[in-house]
Amino acid sequence: MKIQIISEGSTKFDYWKKKWGLSILIDEDVLYDTFCDWRFLKTDFEKLNIDIRQIKHIVLSHEHWDHTGGNKYECRFIEITKSIPLKKDVFTSGEIEGTYNNQSIYEQSLIVK
Repeated sequence: MKIQIISEGSTKFDYWKKKWGLSILIDEDVLYDTFCDWRFLKTDFEKLNIDIRQIKHIVLSHEHWDHTGGNKYECRFIEITKSIPLKKDVFTSGEIEGTYNNQSIYEQSLIVK
């Protein structure tokens, strides 16, 4: 199984440039988060010679801009509350409740065996 970071921005300078967030590809067909902006994500896909047509599942960890901003493709969204298998040895965690700025936030993780 191949796990590849596609886009990543985590420094103060990245944040200032509005190039903040994360996107990870599992094999060629599961994308975890879509970074902050589709233009950066598209450029990174091209640099890494990744065919986005191979992606079957996109899992968004939570609804903040830095994880969802690159999602400009036609997708059918399914809200997941329980753990489900996406493919052999790859599962969603189901909803995990936490807090952010004293408000509830629901997260979703990927579990890779």
